[in-house]
Amino acid sequence: MERIGVLLATYNGEKFIAEQLQSLIDQTYSNWILYVRDDCSSDGTLTIIKDFEKKFPEKLVILQNEGRNLGAKDSFAALLNFVEEEYYMFCDQDDVWVSTKIERSLAELKRVEHAYPGSPVLCFCDAIVADEELNVIEASFWKSTSVDPFYIKQGKRFEIFNCAPGCTMIINHKLKKHLFPFPDKAPMHDWWISIVAQRVGIVHPINEGLILYRQHSSNTIGAESVEPQYFLKKLFRLSNLFKTQQNHLEFLREINGMGKMEFYISKLRYTLIRFMTNR
Repeated sequence: MERIGVLLATYNGEKFIAEQLQSLIDQTYSNWILYVRDDCSSDGTLTIIKDFEKKFPEKLVILQNEGRNLGAKDSFAALLNFVEEEYYMFCDQDDVWVSTKIERSLAELKRVEHAYPGSPVLCFCDAIVADEELNVIEASFWKSTSVDPFYIKQGKRFEIFNCAPGCTMIINHKLKKHLFPFPDKAPMHDWWISIVAQRVGIVHPINEGLILYRQHSSNTIGAESVEPQYFLKKLFRLSNLFKTQQNHLEFLREINGMGKMEFYISKLRYTLIRFMTNR
């Protein structure tokens, strides 16, 4: 029975983290260990984590943060660099995992490994979009955002759009070997992981919602439904959009990704596909 390394980066998450920790305890697959790096929280997050450690000492390892606030991307990178397991999952402090998330994710990954022996593999599931109180807003993150992960996983399309939030991922150790060093300009850890998996291995979407993806005012990245007004909002925020895309182009240059013209053509094509899908 393979052991799963669950990586949790926390920061001022006292409001929701106890529910996330409980959802791990409630998993149908029990052979996992939680690795936590707290990014210098100023609230009671670390106290809640240490209370969890007292109850389940065999399930938790707390990394020392050396008093350094790294941000989400580098905090997850530090966890992944530290941990040595055969399989890895990434955990956000404010979500809740469906009880079969680890079991189903591992089963799908092993099925892909069997089909493609020796390959680096990334699997990622759909998510159930929920409000702050965990009331369901949308049954499918993919559908609500007009995302087709089976389209995105082809070619170099992860370079223009990431449809695999880290909290939905499971990867094998063979993929981890290709991930370091993390690029300085990577927007988030999960985007880099998706791109690398597309370049060197197998990407497999799991067509099941295995996580309650909680939406609240403090989300680092949320789930915004794609409706006609979504594109109008983009037009009214052109300056922010331009800055974001410039930063992303710098990231693509850093990783020898697609060029500026290819990026904008691919981005426009996929934006039109999403718009037409939502009509």
